[in-house]
Amino acid sequence: LKGTIVARKCAKDFVRYPDFVNGLLDVKASAWLAGFPVSNHEVAFTRNVQGRSGDLDTGRDSRFDHYHALNKWYSSDSDKTNMVLDFVGPSIDTGFRVSKTASPRMFTLSIELAFTLAAILADEDEFNGGIEKEIKIRFLGLRDLKGVIGGKPYPIFWIDTMIGDGFVISEDKIVETPDPPGYIEIRKYCKKFIELNSKYLFVPFIRGCNHKNFKRFPENYVSVINHLSEVWKRETERFESDRIVLSDEGVAPEAGPGAGPENDATQEELSRLEEELGKRKEAK
Repeated sequence: LKGTIVARKCAKDFVRYPDFVNGLLDVKASAWLAGFPVSNHEVAFTRNVQGRSGDLDTGRDSRFDHYHALNKWYSSDSDKTNMVLDFVGPSIDTGFRVSKTASPRMFTLSIELAFTLAAILADEDEFNGGIEKEIKIRFLGLRDLKGVIGGKPYPIFWIDTMIGDGFVISEDKIVETPDPPGYIEIRKYCKKFIELNSKYLFVPFIRGCNHKNFKRFPENYVSVINHLSEVWKRETERFESDRIVLSDEGVAPEAGPGAGPENDATQEELSRLEEELGKRKEAK
């Protein structure tokens, strides 16, 4: 919530700079949510391949190379100067599509973020610290966004960055712009839309949060995460054991977990888990 307020304030301040007021420049803002590591993924990779072997086929499952790179990124003593962290997945794609609908006045939101903000702002004193007056959420309507929720129309919500602007106030009176809907109505609508499109979306949650709207995890989410964690833990332990043996024999080990044919069973298990996740989403 605070991040959205700061972003909105930045957009609001920008449009008051002389170059913006005179129509020489435009600034647009948008925001969305993405959950990790299910559905969306962090990707760590090196900036260049200088000095690396020309043979990029290590014979191991690329997913384990990927997990090893993430472990390196998050290791406190790791050198990250030649590494990059990026994010991929359907929520990221949706966010960029939603951003295309933004304007200097309309700070557009994904439906998950609209739900989250509305749920917090509806609980005035309980959760949001009395800052509900900072944000007014409006509904732009349904829009066709390429590649989003199977091609179905997607609801676009937006935050007004020009509240109090004299010209905007006059314009709204002429075109009879409706007042923003209530936070409770927005929350109910977003939740219902997400549930009706559960093949592609799920209601946002926050681990360790006791708020009634954010404490419920999707079905089987925790068990799948724990299982994936155990798979990775076993693979890491196997690699460390192999590395010690190879080192004792004077053979240079591979650079990360997953090397060699011994991990076929683990790869199959990981593939099965990913397939199960897909089936559960299809079944909803």
